[in-house]
Amino acid sequence: GMQFSCIGALSGGQISNYLLGKSRVVARAEGERSFHIFYQLLAGLPSAQLERLDLERSPLKYAYLAISKCVQVPSIDDAAEFKAVTRAMTVMGIPPNAQEEVFGVLAGILHLGNVAFEKVPGSKTDEVKVTNNGALERAARALKCAPELLRKALVFRTITATGNKRQ
Repeated sequence: GMQFSCIGALSGGQISNYLLGKSRVVARAEGERSFHIFYQLLAGLPSAQLERLDLERSPLKYAYLAISKCVQVPSIDDAAEFKAVTRAMTVMGIPPNAQEEVFGVLAGILHLGNVAFEKVPGSKTDEVKVTNNGALERAARALKCAPELLRKALVFRTITATGNKRQ
């Protein structure tokens, strides 16, 4: 919870740990939404910021959101909720550039969900390759990393055992 002084200034807080399963991003039951922030971001982010992050308004454009076929809840105004989130971030002292970084990570996650893979023909291992470079490049831009580094991180397994790294 958050604590405020008698004049309404943030004076303290306590962080609660919530069970936020990573699997909820990539898979859900039909009719169940992913984390609200993804829908809020797409509905509430100004158009210029959406464009900078290579995002489109429709949640159905993103595999991670479209998978459950539930992208809207009539009782939830995602755009208004996004404004409330950004106001809360500002009140907590998170500067606009740091907020942009958070939005970039969220956009990167959405773009990563659209990256597709296929097994490398003739491979005797589970070697895969990215089949849609556009999604990979959009994810890399949003995450501010080189596309080739992201590709490598996604398609090569690295095993570390007793301090020895092996790919």
